[in-house]
Amino acid sequence: MAKTWIIRTPKNTTKLLKRLDSSAKKRYDSLLADFENCEDPSKLGKLEIIKGVQVYVARLNISYRVIYYVIRPDKTIVILAIGDHKEVFGKD
Repeated sequence: MAKTWIIRTPKNTTKLLKRLDSSAKKRYDSLLADFENCEDPSKLGKLEIIKGVQVYVARLNISYRVIYYVIRPDKTIVILAIGDHKEVFGKD
């Protein structure tokens, strides 16, 4: 079995998760489990360029997204933001 990934979340994760509805929270928990056990976490999201930085975006539901990047040598996933698409992308 492949080495699992380390997941780093923002300090305000608890506050951010309170804004999500129950189905989005379940999807977030499922996404974390998928991150830990996958071979390539980049396949769980869509590649985007936000403010000149290459990140991945995973969709929780129609409104909410998880923005993350992958540090492959360290097998680390860093979650940058969890929120409404308008908040994380800064646009409509």
